[in-house]
Formats: sequence, C-alpha cells, structure tokens
Amino acid sequence: MKKLILSTIALLIILITSCDSPTEVIDDSQPGRRDYVWTVDTIKVDASGYLTPLRIWGSSPKNIWLTCSSDRPKYNLWHYDGSWKIDAVHYLFSIYGFNENQVWASNSNGEFWFFNGSSWNLSSKVSIEGADFVSSNNIWGNTPNNIFSVGSREKRNVIGRIGTIIKYNGTNWTNLNIPDNPYIFLDIRSFNFTFVTAYNIDSGTKPYSLFILNDSTLTTIYEGPKPIVLSSMRDQCYFIQQSKIYKYEGSELRIWKDFSSTNFIARLWGRNENDFFTYNYDGIGHFNGADLKTIFNTNAVLRDAVIFSNDVFFIAQGASNNTLLVIHGKLN
Repeated sequence: MKKLILSTIALLIILITSCDSPTEVIDDSQPGRRDYVWTVDTIKVDASGYLTPLRIWGSSPKNIWLTCSSDRPKYNLWHYDGSWKIDAVHYLFSIYGFNENQVWASNSNGEFWFFNGSSWNLSSKVSIEGADFVSSNNIWGNTPNNIFSVGSREKRNVIGRIGTIIKYNGTNWTNLNIPDNPYIFLDIRSFNFTFVTAYNIDSGTKPYSLFILNDSTLTTIYEGPKPIVLSSMRDQCYFIQQSKIYKYEGSELRIWKDFSSTNFIARLWGRNENDFFTYNYDGIGHFNGADLKTIFNTNAVLRDAVIFSNDVFFIAQGASNNTLLVIHGKLN
C-alpha cells in the first residue's frame, strides 16, 4: 500500500510542477514562431523494468540533463550531447542549473549533488531530527546563491509526512524552520514573493494549497479541491488552474489568460508572453501572442520541457512503462 501511495504522489508531482528554461537573450518583441521541425527520440530499457521521466534541464541544445524514476538506479540520470547516454550517478530525481558548470540535483535521501562541468560530487547531506527520509520533489533558484528544494520528510514505519523546504545560500544547504505541517511541498518560485505549492494527502475535499513563504512563515493564498500549477517566465510567476492562467496582483490571483475554449490542459514553458508552450489534450500547444494552437500532435503525457532560443525539448512517457520519449522541435 505504501508503494502505491508513493507512486501516486510521484505522478502527481510530475504533473503539477513545472521547470523553467535556461536564461538566454531572446527577442520578445515579435510573435513566437511555429515553423518547427520535429524529431522524436525513444529511450528504452529492459522490458521487465520501468522508466518514468521526471525532470529535464539544460544549458544549451547540446548539453541537457534528464532525470527519471526507475527500478534500475543506473537509469535515473541521462545526459544529452547530441545523443542520450546514461550517467554514472544514481538516485538523482530533481535537477536545476544556471550554466554548464553549475548544476544541482537532489534525491529522496537528503542528498544534494553538484556538477562542476566535469563531474558530479556529493555537496551535502541534510539530516533533520526525527526524520529517516528527507525527499526533494523539486529544486529551483533565481541565483546560484539563492536555491530552494521543496519536498517532505518522514519517519520509518510511520504514516504521514511533514512538508520541508531546504535552502542554499551559496555555502550551505539548511532546513528552514517551518512548523510541522501535513503537506508535501511540490514546487517553489521566488521573485517579489516566494510562492510554494503543496498537497495534503489526508485533507479530504481541499488537498491542494498555494502559499507565500516569508522567512519560515507560510501564508495561505489558496486552498481547495483543484491543483495549481506554478510556473515562471522572465522573473514573473504564473499560476495555472482549470484551463486558466493567473498572475498574482494586488494580493490576489487574477486571470491573465482564459484558454477554456481550447485544448489546453495545464503547464507553461516559454521564452516570453508571446512565445510559450503548453500541454494540450492533443499534444504540444503554442501561444504566439494571438492564439493558442496545437503544433505537435501526440497522445503521450508531457512531463517537462526545456526551451532554448531555437530549440525545444519535451519529455513524455512512452507507450510502454519501459520507454520514454524526448520530443525535439527546432526552428526551421
């Protein structure tokens, strides 16, 4: 039963968290182009195993990292330099970076690994009193000296989790002293405000929450039955719920785009407000400043994406449990 619960939570985390693109100088004065040439790579492992894509991040179209959940630890981390290869480090699930020489990854054991451009090294192992497991669901930062890891902690053979946020200040990873709570923290963004999304597996009719974090204090912005997906572009946070995209303005969430009449499901990955991609019912959607259209048709469930000036990469579950897809679009 516990394995089933963990698998369900892992899938939930994948579906309602979103990563950002690397920082590049991109012209946002024109509508986003749609003349992409598409290719699909299939990564496949042994038929008896499973492979679930989790996160993707890259500094360039020829330097991309991909993390996966798998029953074979050697399949957790992949690297792309023109072709996909297994990396030697195991059990890394969340990944985020700033350039090719500054990449962070974390796991479900309180470990934070750092890639310096040539090798992965264990930077820190965070222990929290009373917890046997410290899990990181996502890593995100706005500068190399201000990075957050959100997740939860639990005690062996004890049902229940406590939401946990660990912060890196440029020197150390430190657990924030947030009061005990019943949440699993899912995602985080920090610009003018620090926003955190969460899930409470035991809450009944209102399992999803959105908070503002101030030091170690959480203020509730939303609590209800529908998940909120947190994303960002150009130092701006966006909140996605039920085919609508919101911004936080004047101490409340206000609708920015209403895509209820389209095939939009959720998620947002983009270069700017006139050039971003979405997860649609029928594939990869694109908004060019005027309308939202599906520009690549697929039935695969999109997990994450990384966006560059001329290239886009999406990861999706394959047709079988032991395959994943990397969908690559390149401007013509």
